[in-house]
Amino acid sequence: LADVVNTLIARMADASRLVRMVSARAVGNLGLAKREEVNRFATAVISSLMGFIESDVDELVLVSLDALAKIFDNVDEDFVSPVLVNLCLRLKPAFENSTPKVRANAFTLFGVLSNFGANNVPFMEQFHGALPSMLVHSNDKSRPVRGAAKLCIRRLIPLCGNAALDEIFLSKAFDPDILLNFEEFLDRLAPALVTFYDTSAL
Repeated sequence: LADVVNTLIARMADASRLVRMVSARAVGNLGLAKREEVNRFATAVISSLMGFIESDVDELVLVSLDALAKIFDNVDEDFVSPVLVNLCLRLKPAFENSTPKVRANAFTLFGVLSNFGANNVPFMEQFHGALPSMLVHSNDKSRPVRGAAKLCIRRLIPLCGNAALDEIFLSKAFDPDILLNFEEFLDRLAPALVTFYDTSAL
């Protein structure tokens, strides 16, 4: 397995875009292996995939986002914590990408990071900084983006430990397949956010 993973990582720097894409997609499938195997190669694989997030080629961005989501669903926190804030910073521009699928997949991956967010103050700061964008895109013109943004918030908001925010974001009205009355939603949300940030240490 080591020879295969190392070869795929090397091919992710190939001059051919197709070879880079196929290699990144294949290395992402490491996330389907046993956790001890994922942990064994996690540092090198995560570093290589993160390099594609800011690519000018949307296809490479999409492949890296999908691959990282697979890895992060099956890896120990120790291998993610050192790059967590850096990853958040790289992800944020993808929220505004002109390609809907890139936006949707970026929100999906940010939501997966909730696996590592409990009691992680720097990560929570990144979440709070990204929340306005997530809220805007919960009303995105693209249905998949709306759904991904909502699911991202739903995965992360419980980490805030605030019952009022939980009630709003975990309610039926915020289900991914339901189109929000956005103005009414913001009217309800604004007082809860003001109260939360007024009393929060963040």
